[in-house]
Amino acid sequence: MEIKDKVDLIAKQADIIYKKIFIFSVIAGGSWIYGIKTEGYLGAVVWLVFVLSAIGLVINMTKQGALYSELEEIKHEQH
Repeated sequence: MEIKDKVDLIAKQADIIYKKIFIFSVIAGGSWIYGIKTEGYLGAVVWLVFVLSAIGLVINMTKQGALYSELEEIKHEQH
C-alpha cells in the first residue's frame, strides 16, 4: 500500500474515532450533571450511562493514540 493511501486511511479512521469521542463526551457530561441531581433507580441508571460513556471515551482515546503512533512511524520511515 502506498504511503498516501495509508495516511488517508488512518485519517478517515481518526475522523470516525473523533466523532465517537465527541458523542461520548457529550453523553458523559450530560449524564454527570443529571446524575448528581437524581436519586433512586433513575439515578443509578444515569450513573451507569456515565460510566459506560467514560469507558467508551477511554477506549476511543486509546485508539486515537494508536493511530497517532502509526502516523509517527510513517513519518519516520520517510526520512
